[in-house]
Amino acid sequence: NFDELFDDDPTVGGAVLSPTAISTAKKNFEKRDTSLPVLEGIYAQYTMDWNMAQRPWGSNPPVQGGFVIARPSLVVYEEMVAIVRKGDFQGGWGGTRAGAFYGGMTIQGLLPYYFMHYRPGTGREVRGCV
Repeated sequence: NFDELFDDDPTVGGAVLSPTAISTAKKNFEKRDTSLPVLEGIYAQYTMDWNMAQRPWGSNPPVQGGFVIARPSLVVYEEMVAIVRKGDFQGGWGGTRAGAFYGGMTIQGLLPYYFMHYRPGTGREVRGCV
């Protein structure tokens, strides 16, 4: 069942986050745009491509574009299209430095921006060996 991929316990098979990454995620969640319609649940699972960008990545490492599991959602799709059409990429998407690396204007930078800054808590990293 496709939904089982998203409705499982996120600590089973999930990546182990450092205290700094957890703190950054909490801050991003607190800064989220509360005027957006509510999205509940996980809409994407992905692996990070730690070798793609030069250090330091900060809270914006690239997503491995070759492995993304997405739950279909017209809302998510339309929001991502709007972000790309707006074209606010100055040192990273939305001024966040998400995507400030080679390939960052593509899915490898758009997904970290969307799921870590624009809609934090709606996507999650899985272990690279999955």
